[in-house]
Amino acid sequence: MKSTHIVLFLVLLAAMQLAGAAEVVRSAAVLRAMAPDEAKKGLPVELEAVVTFVDRSWGNLFVHDGTAGVYVKASEQVKQASWIAVGQKVGVKGVTGDGFLPVIVAAELVDLGEGVMPAPMVPKSPEEIQTPAMDAQWVEVEGVVKRLADEYAGLTLYLQSGPLELPAALPRTETLAAVGTLPLHLLERRVRVRAVAATQFNQQRQMSGRHLYLPGMSFLTLLDPAQELPPAPLRRVDELLRVGSPLDERVRLRAVVTHAVPEQMLFLRGDGGSMRVDSALTPDLKPGTMIEAEGHATFMPLRPGLNAAALQKLEDGPSPLPLRLDLTSERRSAEQYELVTLDADFVEALPTPRETILLCRAGEVVFEANLPPGVAAPLALEPGMRLGLTGICELKMNNPFGIAQWTKEFTLKLRSARDVVILQRPPYWNAARLLLLLSAVGGAALLVAAWAWMLRRQVARQAAVIERQTTTKATLEERQRISRDLHDTLEQELSGLAILLDTTSRQFETGDGTPDKTLGLARQLLRRSREESRSTIRDLRSMAIEQLGLLGAMETMLRPLAESAGLTFVFSAEGNERRLRGDVESAFLRVAHEAVANAAKHSRGSRVEVRMSFSADAVKLAVSDDGTGFRPETAADDSTGHFGLSGMRERAVRIGADLRVDGQNGRGTCVSLVWSHSRLETRESHLEC
Repeated sequence: MKSTHIVLFLVLLAAMQLAGAAEVVRSAAVLRAMAPDEAKKGLPVELEAVVTFVDRSWGNLFVHDGTAGVYVKASEQVKQASWIAVGQKVGVKGVTGDGFLPVIVAAELVDLGEGVMPAPMVPKSPEEIQTPAMDAQWVEVEGVVKRLADEYAGLTLYLQSGPLELPAALPRTETLAAVGTLPLHLLERRVRVRAVAATQFNQQRQMSGRHLYLPGMSFLTLLDPAQELPPAPLRRVDELLRVGSPLDERVRLRAVVTHAVPEQMLFLRGDGGSMRVDSALTPDLKPGTMIEAEGHATFMPLRPGLNAAALQKLEDGPSPLPLRLDLTSERRSAEQYELVTLDADFVEALPTPRETILLCRAGEVVFEANLPPGVAAPLALEPGMRLGLTGICELKMNNPFGIAQWTKEFTLKLRSARDVVILQRPPYWNAARLLLLLSAVGGAALLVAAWAWMLRRQVARQAAVIERQTTTKATLEERQRISRDLHDTLEQELSGLAILLDTTSRQFETGDGTPDKTLGLARQLLRRSREESRSTIRDLRSMAIEQLGLLGAMETMLRPLAESAGLTFVFSAEGNERRLRGDVESAFLRVAHEAVANAAKHSRGSRVEVRMSFSADAVKLAVSDDGTGFRPETAADDSTGHFGLSGMRERAVRIGADLRVDGQNGRGTCVSLVWSHSRLETRESHLEC
């Protein structure tokens, strides 16, 4: 601790040095007059003053230098300095600090011996004590002691000074345990106290309340002499503060304890209803005990209460039964401070520094059920449980007229954890679990969607690979076919042509043989080679298909062919066009070209119609004309060197398609081609001509 004091001293000394040549503050009045921003600068302070209040348990210290009172912030030093006492003269060195009014942040406290208490300030009216400027001043106040309580702040006397109630707290060293007995003789007695006016304020330095720090019982003077009081009349609970009842009348009540808060209050049920009794005298009282309380009636929300000066235990009895609280009706003043029971749904537990609050809901009403200080909520509680609750009902006054029917809110003061009974477990599928399930299902759905998306991408990539492989394979097959065709036909015929030409040359040189015959053979062989090369070239994929697609290539190539022969050309398509294998598209284009060419050359008609049909399973072609027609079984290929019917059939067989040629003399001709993905013959599905 000494090291702590040294560090604090060095810090304050450094602050004083940083203040430079700033003038030292030597008066409490000068310090109190400072602006908050000025006080924050940590200006040096040196003054001699008398201690007006000290509480070593908290480290509170107030001093007065004869000009004004001021608070000294030095809690650790105060807690350890046993020599500091009220009336002691001290030397205070430190710097200015911020508070409700400026304070002293002390670096050093020096014992200067016994001092003289300053003359107290006497307010001209009870209201003057409430003014903010009275903060930290040494004052003298008169009032009537209405209540005594041994609270967490220490032994406190509640003084009624005019219309105000002022708590006067003694140092915590003078608790009930230290004093031994409560000064009950002070109840309803007029007293004069000399004390420090302390202020309750917020972080914006706004005053929110006023209380007194009473240095000790020696600073309290009893003003009215002790009197022999007559026996107090026995009253019913519902007879207090009726018309004609004196406000200062001392009365007695006989009632049963429903709840006892140690050293603070009792809740009683007697003739005429229930009530609250404020008293620090709470001997070992349990629910069901019959007592007699004596004191003065006082105003409390909705029901009169009692400030008890004496309590007498009469007899023990069974715990009183709680009354059922009906939340479907309006609130009634008779429910105030009554022991009640109700069923409610548990929402959540809210721990606070002083108590545990159970937030509950009964129908549309949400309320708090408060466990006593130090009592934790039962571990088995879960949101959604149905609970049976028993406790003291305290209606919350949310209107200024004290009308119970306008009151909607209430709290339930539970007596112990036994006042909480679990009636029904919550259903397994509550909102939290449903949300968790929905989150899990949603997450799974996202995973499935992501997996499906990845699978589709993978399938697309595999399909692209297969398509490339298929295209490559088809290209290789086409190259091999062309190679075979060239080797088997064109190359052999060119070799034969070369032999014939060599033979013809020798015949011209020697004069032997007939050169005309060999030249004729060479000419026929050359014509056949030309036709074979033309057939091979036509089998290659048309550039028009690459650029325009199958339908566009058909119309582009077939329309001029038909119209040049004087035919009316009609082209139509059904279904959605899609790309096919190269050899399939070429076969459809060449078959259509050959059919239109035949119509142009041989039909002697006026019209040729080409129809294409695309379905999910097949692609169909129909070429029809209105010409003279012919019988396909007796027809032979023309001698012009073009493909003819045999060429069309070869192409159909090559791609696995079905070709049909229908023709009758005088009724035109129809050529139809059907190709399906499964390469199954579908003769019954040809387009009708």
